[in-house]
Amino acid sequence: MKKNSLLMWIPLFLIFVIILAKKPEEKKINVGILNGPSCIPISFMMEENSNSTKSKYIFEKFANPQAVLPKMVKNEIDIAFMPLNVAAKAYNLSEKIKCVAICGNGNLSLVTKDENIKQFSDIKDKEVYVAGQGSTPEYMFLYLLNQNGIKANLNFSVPTTNIPSYLIENQIDYAVLPEPFATIATNKDSNLKKSIDLQEEFKKFNKEFENYPLTVIVCTKEFAKKNPTLVKDFLDEYKKSLENTLNHPKIAAEYTQKHELGLNAQIVEKIIPYSSYVYVPANQAKEQIYSLLNIFQQIDKKSIGPKLPDDNFFYSE
Repeated sequence: MKKNSLLMWIPLFLIFVIILAKKPEEKKINVGILNGPSCIPISFMMEENSNSTKSKYIFEKFANPQAVLPKMVKNEIDIAFMPLNVAAKAYNLSEKIKCVAICGNGNLSLVTKDENIKQFSDIKDKEVYVAGQGSTPEYMFLYLLNQNGIKANLNFSVPTTNIPSYLIENQIDYAVLPEPFATIATNKDSNLKKSIDLQEEFKKFNKEFENYPLTVIVCTKEFAKKNPTLVKDFLDEYKKSLENTLNHPKIAAEYTQKHELGLNAQIVEKIIPYSSYVYVPANQAKEQIYSLLNIFQQIDKKSIGPKLPDDNFFYSE
């Protein structure tokens, strides 16, 4: 009787052992990426993830940061890339995101065929087409105009992607462009030049900074609290991916095109050296971040929301 009873329990015991031995499925990180230059450094991560038998990430592509934010608020996107002022504005609205790191610095140029443009004051009273109203190019250009005590006529009527062709065809004479558009324009027409480096102009009035933060990595407050190890793993892998991008631009360009990040390989390889890709933990760059956000707020209070974000905006690695 005892022997039969023991035999009855063996299958149940084996099932119990199997359940205990089975590892829980690892949580995948939902990453929001923007089509365009800001996410070129993540291309190596995307390639490795696509080749892995155990992919860690679900990458979702967006045309602009405004499309990412609703999904972050709903915790459908865990980590994302966006302009610094958009991140600050989102934090002011809900306090549901944290700024993790600066991943891209300023890369703006005044592009023109006019050989008389030698210094910033030479654009006084010119009509300058600016890439993106209500974004960093506008705010930085206005700031530099104010600092130099001059005025220019800003025109936002041409979509950013069309500005290079308008310059080439002499439909417009002056434009403030970020990468990759500045390089696209100058590569297609040798008469076009990056006449003024806006970052160098910025340094004249901010001698303590080499550059200003343009793009940041953010994560949701809830994800950061519940999954600090996953956040750390992502950041470690991103830093390796960034290093590979800077050291192997040709391969990064191929991966960027392969994963359909909105740019062809030929142009990506050329813009990587000019795109100011960096990795700086946000909590180590508070002074730099607050300095830029102050500039934005002085120019347009709507640019970041009603106030500067407090210390809870910054993620600590």
